[in-house]
Amino acid sequence: MLGSHLAFLKAILFASSTLLSLCSYAHGDDAKQESRQVIKLAAEDNWAPFANAAGTGFSHSIINSSFARVGIEVKSIVVPYSRAVVMAKKRLVDGVFNLIKEKSTENHFVFGKQPLFSATASFYQNTKMPVQAVDKWQLSKNNDLYRID
Repeated sequence: MLGSHLAFLKAILFASSTLLSLCSYAHGDDAKQESRQVIKLAAEDNWAPFANAAGTGFSHSIINSSFARVGIEVKSIVVPYSRAVVMAKKRLVDGVFNLIKEKSTENHFVFGKQPLFSATASFYQNTKMPVQAVDKWQLSKNNDLYRID
């Protein structure tokens, strides 16, 4: 079971406008070149059924199919979510998908108008020791969110 804060982070997913811009770019004359364009994207490795360590899942299918329609091959680099974000920030990849639009990402990335997916987060806690937080920003770093007794 993933921690509560990870489930919350993955509650709403947005496709990057950068990816959409690249799709639009591919409609130009450059898309007709003999050599196929390749885009390198970071993809998280642990969010079934959307993405997994094998580089498959709903998100991969949508991204690969969308880019293929405009003549762009996607090279996915499958890594943990936090590493995918860092790789995109450092421009080691052209983009990242399944990126969550939140305070920590909205100033670093350009997001599309339509979400790739939206999902509902579920939270479980020990009723004898309830978590005292209204949102993830109030969670203490000392909370043991992964523990199941």
